[in-house]
Amino acid sequence: MAKANPTKGRTRARKAKETSAAAGFLEALKFVSAAQKKGGHIYQQHVVIQNQTISAFDGQLTIGRRIEEDLSACPQSDLLAAALGKCGEQFSITQGDNSRITIQSGKFKAVVPCVDFSSMPTTYPDPNIAVIDNRIKEGFAAVMALATEGAASVLEASLLLQANSVYATNKIVVLEFWHGIDLPPGLVIPKAAAQVIAKSERDLVGFGFSSSSATFWFDDESFIKTQLFSECWPNVDAILNKNVNPWPLPEGFFDAVKAVASFTATGNVYFAAGEMRSHPDGLDGAQYEVEGLPAGQAYNGKLLLMIEPYMLSADFTSYNGQAFFFGDGIRGAIAGIRN
Repeated sequence: MAKANPTKGRTRARKAKETSAAAGFLEALKFVSAAQKKGGHIYQQHVVIQNQTISAFDGQLTIGRRIEEDLSACPQSDLLAAALGKCGEQFSITQGDNSRITIQSGKFKAVVPCVDFSSMPTTYPDPNIAVIDNRIKEGFAAVMALATEGAASVLEASLLLQANSVYATNKIVVLEFWHGIDLPPGLVIPKAAAQVIAKSERDLVGFGFSSSSATFWFDDESFIKTQLFSECWPNVDAILNKNVNPWPLPEGFFDAVKAVASFTATGNVYFAAGEMRSHPDGLDGAQYEVEGLPAGQAYNGKLLLMIEPYMLSADFTSYNGQAFFFGDGIRGAIAGIRN
């Protein structure tokens, strides 16, 4: 990991810059704050500002955005945000040495402490070499709920991004979203990165990668770079590419799930001929009539509700309780529960 120290020893004061961009500066700071951590390492509590770019790094994510301010400093991010939040339309920033910057707006003035560049590990974004668009964001948003940040296994803590598709799984449900963009194979993206990218309000326009990282570029030259997991996913297509016969869901299917799942501690739901039950024998709990529901299957109701937006048709009977389902640009499978 490279370290940069372009201003070490510099003591010449910079001329204060008058601008009306306090809100834009603060917005940029908030954008990169997803790669910050209160109470973390020094580099997780400070941002790097140089070459009219503000960036933050938390050990996994590097997030950067272009700004108007021409500074070279590594200010403490919380205090910088607090100072910018107190500024009106006009404010000035004065930089002396590397240890502080001064922000002033009207009667308000604040000194924000900085650390030296040598204290900040600096990573650079991968060059933008391919065109992508917001279908990647849509894919991340569609499947990422299945992944769990910090999970014990890489499979459960990540998304698999590759040419045309993105996948996620919790080992009970697997989802595939078809984004249709040509990408390198086997990019194992941490959930934390997928979340930040999916929630960004800017439009995705470009992509770059290396053997250990991937960078997603936005239309305002901002970027989100993530380290990749080195562990590979299994062959998901071997799970999903089955000869199935899906039918439209019976009318009231998810009404039934919502109605009966809360009547059992497990949240499981059981299929009987023409009805859904909270208990296998139908003697306890709740039942809900669902015409055309096949008998003998059982699934976790909470997981069924999680995939509700994507289950328009399904095959519940071809593979011994495992259901295969299909929606608009998405498909998946959910493992059944043995009675």
